[in-house]
Amino acid sequence: MAVTSSGDGNFSSVIAGGLSVNDDVIINHDVTMDGHAPNVNSLVINSGKTLTGGGYKITIDSENSSGFAVDNDGIISGNLDLEINTPATTQIDLNGSSGNFRDVKLNDASVDARLAENTTIGRNLTIAAGELNTSGSNYSLTVTEKTSISSGTLTLNNSVVLLGTTSTSDYGLTMSGGACNMGGSDCKTGAVNISGGALTPSSATWEVMSAYSSNAWISVPSSFTNQGTLKFTSPLGGNIRTPQGMNDVIFDASSGTPTWTIITQGFQCVNLTITDGTLDTGSDYGLVVTGDVDITGTLTGNASAISMGSLSVASGGTYNATSGTTTITSENGSNQAFWNEGTFTHNNGKVVIDTEGNNHTTVKGTTFYDLEVNMTNNTREAKFRPKTGTHSEILNNFTLTQGIYEMHADGDTLDIHGLTTIEANGQFLKDAEHTGLVTHHGLVTNRGNYMLKDGVTVKMNGGFRQLGTFTTP
Repeated sequence: MAVTSSGDGNFSSVIAGGLSVNDDVIINHDVTMDGHAPNVNSLVINSGKTLTGGGYKITIDSENSSGFAVDNDGIISGNLDLEINTPATTQIDLNGSSGNFRDVKLNDASVDARLAENTTIGRNLTIAAGELNTSGSNYSLTVTEKTSISSGTLTLNNSVVLLGTTSTSDYGLTMSGGACNMGGSDCKTGAVNISGGALTPSSATWEVMSAYSSNAWISVPSSFTNQGTLKFTSPLGGNIRTPQGMNDVIFDASSGTPTWTIITQGFQCVNLTITDGTLDTGSDYGLVVTGDVDITGTLTGNASAISMGSLSVASGGTYNATSGTTTITSENGSNQAFWNEGTFTHNNGKVVIDTEGNNHTTVKGTTFYDLEVNMTNNTREAKFRPKTGTHSEILNNFTLTQGIYEMHADGDTLDIHGLTTIEANGQFLKDAEHTGLVTHHGLVTNRGNYMLKDGVTVKMNGGFRQLGTFTTP
């Protein structure tokens, strides 16, 4: 049965059955809530008519003959909350011509609420049970402050989604259970806190725009497989606790120069881009990037174990290297394994060039502390060039485990201040064509092949232990 408002006035006066009405309610006048309405069958607000909330809540427990639990074509004034407990698949049209429901809650395991229009929720969305679905039409969903999922499901399909984009007073998305299926949606959120539940991230871009209580992203589940791009733009930076398995990750501050700090579990992704701001490994948590790392902001490595597919530091960018080991495992599309156009601070750490594949690779950097070259096979070259000028130096030890160490230009010069070790599958210089001065200040142990152009001088101030081949064609 449908009950239509009888005139302007308070809900309890103009709706037959009053606040405890258990019928389909049609608002066809300007009506003001004067208490909670706990068991409305369905709600329709007609065009041009205003329902004023007063801070009260309407609870929906069914749907009308058109299949709508809520069908709003009118105006919502003030603070009006909504709870949907329809035990079936139902349509909801929450956006009228003006105003929004403040807090919206789903709280029945059988409810399957499908958006019928682009939707904005004025404050919080809570899914305690049931499902909210943006539907096959991929209607957009905007939640101004906080989205909480404790049980039930949020299904976003390929919609444009904004969850808590402006608030820094709480997490934009909190999951303690249930599921969030992001599909191919472009999603923007405030800070994220996932302590339980099943999260299937977007294959598009998920942007984290704010931080709360020093945290930007807190994720406890042991697995996280993101097929798209996870982008951090918060001007506040924030702590990041994350499981493994992210795809492309971008740090690009919307303003300022914030710091994002890894606080536990390490950090693993496919590709990493630091456009602006700083990513800090915190208390020496590991960083593993299987693809490319591109830096125009700052990466601070502390004493962490760091592995990258390739590393490119652009002009203005900084890599404050780990005092442990930075391992380079591949190269970018230009066959560059380590390419520094900005600032590389070695912090007495070690860089290992351990690239896979069949391509020769290039390394650009003037000064290293400890350096090791370990190519896939003994015929692959690592060609080194200084950032500027013609001189490079290794301040401590150099180890050539496998492959060929070559300099960019035959006339480039090199100083190695510590030990030089050339293993059996290593070749120092190529084709004996190098003419620039090489100075070894420490002991050289050669188990591989040291190639020297006839008539060219090399200085071995710390001695030479010859156990391999010394070629001077």
